[in-house]
Parts: sequence; C-alpha cells; structure tokens
Amino acid sequence: TTAYEVGLTRQVAAGATFDVGLFYKDVENLVQVQNISARPNAYSSFRNTDFGTIKGLDFNFDLRRTHSIAASLYYTLSWSKGTGSASQSQRNVAWTNGEPPKQTSPLDFDQRHKITVNLDYRNGKGEGPMINGRHLLERAGVNMIVNLGSGFPYTATLPYDEVTLAAASIRADGEQG
Repeated sequence: TTAYEVGLTRQVAAGATFDVGLFYKDVENLVQVQNISARPNAYSSFRNTDFGTIKGLDFNFDLRRTHSIAASLYYTLSWSKGTGSASQSQRNVAWTNGEPPKQTSPLDFDQRHKITVNLDYRNGKGEGPMINGRHLLERAGVNMIVNLGSGFPYTATLPYDEVTLAAASIRADGEQG
C-alpha cells in the first residue's frame, strides 16, 4: 500500500475551524481467487493479483461549544476503483477458467459522496428548566449524528444455473458481447 495525504487547517472564526484534505491510496497484491492450470486437473488457489486505487477530498468544519451548542460537518468526495472488491469477487472467472480483469471498475465500497453532521447541545451548571427550585436537566445534553451518502455501484444481475449440481450464481444483466 502506498498512501499520500495532504491537508490544510484554517481558523475561520473564534472557536471555528475549516479543514481540507486531499488523499490518494494505491493498493497492490490483494488476495484474489485464481484458476491454476495443472494436469490432470486444474484447481483454484488464492493469489496476490488484485489492485485498487482510492482517491478523494475531505472537507471538515468544526464549531467548538458556543452557548451550549457544538457542531461538526464532514464531507468526503471519493473514487474507489480496482480489479476486485473482495478475495472471492473473481470466483466465476476462476470457475470458468476465464482471464482475470485487467481494467478497473468501481469497487463495491465506492461511495462518491458522504456527509456526516454532528450536533451537540449541553446544559451547564445551573441551566435547564427549573422545577421545585431544582434544575432537572442541569449538565444534561442531547447529541445527534446524521450520516448521508450517495449510493454504491450497482450492476443488475440475473441468476442462472452453473454446470454442476445446479449451483446458483450470478451474471450481469446487460449486453453480452
């Protein structure tokens, strides 16, 4: 794995900062199942053949506690491409004695946009509603975290029976060329 990251932090107001970061990660020799030609029978084995690239931008805004409220906003824009998302992602290629992919495609965990918002409200000492001369919610608080994100890569598939024992597998639903 080779990874690079560079960032910049800037104070934009009293108690508020803005960060921006750029990242790049190159991953090679990931484990993947591969068919091995042999006599009398071919067999499948795990080999270090997969690779991937993850790159993107991070934007963060943090507001320190001001009048009982603290907040954070995180946004990530990223691209994840490679030849396989998991060690079994090429099992059908190995099963049919096909050639492993040489070109990259979006990985299963590729999520272009991701946003996280964290809002926190806290009462201090002597704050909150007063009932019978006591602050019932003194030093109490509420925290809310919201995670939003765009979808993950999707390829519509059709189930079909393989050659042996009618084992179910998948194949892409699209043009066959």
